[in-house]
Amino acid sequence: MLSERWYKTQYTIDDISKDLCEKWQSASNESLHFPERNDMIASDFSLRAVEGAPKDEPRLLKDDELCRLWYKPDNVFEMPKVNSFAHIRSSAAYSSPESSVLTNLWVQILQEHCNDFTYLASMANLHCSFVNARTGVIINVSGYNHKINVLMGRIVKAIIALPDKLEQDLFERIRDKTAKSYHNFLFSQPYQHAFYGGEQCFDPMVWSIDDKKIALAELTMSDLVDFHKRLLSRFHLEMLVHGNCSPDEATMLASTLVDGLKPSKLFASNRPQTRVVALKEKVSYVHRMPGFNEEDTNSCIANIYQMGAIDIRKNAVLALINHLIKEPAFNELRTEEQLGYIVHTSIQIFGNDIKNLLILIQSDSFDPIYLDGRVEAFLDRFRSKISKMTEEEWQTNIDAVTALLREKNKNLAEESTRYWQVISNGAYFFQKLKLVANEVETLKVTEVLRVFDRYFSKESSKRKKLSVQVFSKNVAEKINETIVVKESGIEDDTVLIMLEDVVDFKREMPLFPLPKKKDVKAMMMQNEEGSTQ
Repeated sequence: MLSERWYKTQYTIDDISKDLCEKWQSASNESLHFPERNDMIASDFSLRAVEGAPKDEPRLLKDDELCRLWYKPDNVFEMPKVNSFAHIRSSAAYSSPESSVLTNLWVQILQEHCNDFTYLASMANLHCSFVNARTGVIINVSGYNHKINVLMGRIVKAIIALPDKLEQDLFERIRDKTAKSYHNFLFSQPYQHAFYGGEQCFDPMVWSIDDKKIALAELTMSDLVDFHKRLLSRFHLEMLVHGNCSPDEATMLASTLVDGLKPSKLFASNRPQTRVVALKEKVSYVHRMPGFNEEDTNSCIANIYQMGAIDIRKNAVLALINHLIKEPAFNELRTEEQLGYIVHTSIQIFGNDIKNLLILIQSDSFDPIYLDGRVEAFLDRFRSKISKMTEEEWQTNIDAVTALLREKNKNLAEESTRYWQVISNGAYFFQKLKLVANEVETLKVTEVLRVFDRYFSKESSKRKKLSVQVFSKNVAEKINETIVVKESGIEDDTVLIMLEDVVDFKREMPLFPLPKKKDVKAMMMQNEEGSTQ
């Protein structure tokens, strides 16, 4: 008997008998086996060198009736990784409340089916996710570039096999999960309900939570199978491949999707479009809604001042005003007046290019009508604050905004996301932030005040305002209160929109025109001879 040195544990050492070794070697049990070989583990970490590619925007590799492929090599961070975004654009994804819910279910079920291989992929530092969007489905794939096409191939196989692998138990589980998410939204914060109310007023094709709940309750598994066929029968793929890959490898990644799913051409007249309600000038629209959660004592107001589709110069002014307004809004409305715990200002975008200034307050002490008056009074004081700025204060703020707009990407993912945002809105204006920064540098106080007076001052004949007001139970009696000029501080004509009136309101309102179609031919990638790929 031997004894371990430190803890004196006794043990023995014996040879393993020959019979026991033979028994082990001949053992057989079908339930015991090695795990499958992980074919997604990268072994090639070499960096691809692509000559002549710009460092600050992608180029177009392919543009036909089925696919538009954007590509940018990683010539900044030089990492052996790639990020890919693939947008399956289809009008079937959001043509009705039923199709909106079915897209949601389809994405969640696809994610469940892909769990069979996503663990292996994550062990190889490869990742994928799926997003249901207004205009279709977005597939995100990222990680080491060597085997990323293997992962994409598995995703395509999972998409094709989805109807055959679909089981009733899984369908019921995902449907129940979705129903709970719709129900839980009603118990979220009032400021989230205010955002929802704004979207309901500005988007002529958005479906309400109530519509989705009714549609979900009526859907069956056969509906999802039929929807799968409609979604993938006709679509247009728009894709960005950014990272350590050659143009041929990027094209191969796109071909894996297009050749695997084999879609038909999407009709030009049937491509998904996002329109936005155009508010009338010198009219204040007030959308009042009761709080969805009766136990929540917080009310909320979200004042949205619509500017519309604006040029680079006005984008620069809006960026500066957004920067200037944050600190005084928080200091005066929250700290000094103590109107509510949440005070928020930001630039809000509806559709692809309709810009708005948002001022939001959530309060458990004051009703939205009173809050609206305080916001208007604050805007008057804010204008005075701008007009009295010293040259030094003005330049300090100019420098802060330009520094933010020119801030460099911190990593490959941040750079990819910035490009994808520009691609997603259809503008393909990759140099916009730089141009806006250049314009900000030349702004003067008088010009900013002119823009402020036109779009945000209650004295303006051009102002367009929507006030979304969420009333909690303890101030619910004021929801039908007549809007009085003295009480609200509003001097414009006023249109009151109650929750049940939203659909009729949008039916009667004009819409902003869609942005002009961008000619992207000049953005095709050039080969070494100077011709397009």
